[in-house]
Amino acid sequence: MQSMLRAREHNQQIRDGFLGELLSSFSHPASLTNRLNRFVFVNRAFEEFYGYDSEDIIGLTPWLLLPPQSSETQRTRLLSVLEEPTGYWEGKITNLKSDGTKLRVYLIAFPLVPPPLRKPALYLGISSEESVKEGLLRDFTRHFSAHCMQLHAQSIPARLHSKAFRKGDRMREIMRLTQMGYSTKEVAHFMDIAPNTVAQVKWRLSKRGS
Repeated sequence: MQSMLRAREHNQQIRDGFLGELLSSFSHPASLTNRLNRFVFVNRAFEEFYGYDSEDIIGLTPWLLLPPQSSETQRTRLLSVLEEPTGYWEGKITNLKSDGTKLRVYLIAFPLVPPPLRKPALYLGISSEESVKEGLLRDFTRHFSAHCMQLHAQSIPARLHSKAFRKGDRMREIMRLTQMGYSTKEVAHFMDIAPNTVAQVKWRLSKRGS
């Protein structure tokens, strides 16, 4: 009961965070399991594909998707690969839907190791029908990239009027935006100042550091 409660609390944290937003709108089945090999998140596509409701599957092990006669060697090999920080598993596997129907799926699974951790905190699995396996990783890469770009656009600083800055504040802001990778023209646009002003500040800062 306690492990189930922890899984549900973890599920709520994920749904409210970046991973929940990212995976919820992904068109292929996606799941996250914890270090106890328990589901802590499944997306809508997973529910529709396998016929399980999220409320019923959180806290349970992914082995419920495997046919009873599945090889123990297969389970052991999959776990041993994923337990490595750089582990990765990709291949065909037979799974069961909630109604007992068998289907061949293509599974990609790998651990998530957020800095500064050295061991996996979560394990991500994405899957599809075997017939459309070629597009699985491509679709995930495109989806992940689009989501990151959306967050990036939301994080771009609002355009600020130059009068709002003291000299020291302006120099620090130019330095901060430059370190974030923005060009001289982009920094000037964000701060509503002339590009030449930004260039002069960057030149003075470079001379100080030399």
